[in-house]
Amino acid sequence: MSGFGDLAAARGSGTPYDALVPVPGARIAAIARDWPGVPGDFLTFLGTIGAGSLRGGYQLHDGLVPAGELYDSDAAVALFGDDLRGVGHGFALPDGQVVELDATDGGVRPVATSFAVFVRVTIGELA
Repeated sequence: MSGFGDLAAARGSGTPYDALVPVPGARIAAIARDWPGVPGDFLTFLGTIGAGSLRGGYQLHDGLVPAGELYDSDAAVALFGDDLRGVGHGFALPDGQVVELDATDGGVRPVATSFAVFVRVTIGELA
């Protein structure tokens, strides 16, 4: 549970992430294989806490999706989630920086120093 043990312990107590479903190990291995350099904290979160809808309005994918598959964008971003209002979040390629992709203007902006920081802030805002 490295890095997310506190979240796992609080699961089921009315947290915004209670409905997330842990991603199976085989799927996590496939993500790691298909996306070399994917940050480990993202994979750990998927396996420990999970993917799905956060209560309050955020969707975490059970993997990574190229930005062009969800948005009219050629940005080099692998998306891991979105706010359900046209802003996707993911890793800039190839460096892995956490960024947001705004569908209204196509802008890509850095938003966090790591996935762990991003997801904790997002959960806090939804609590």
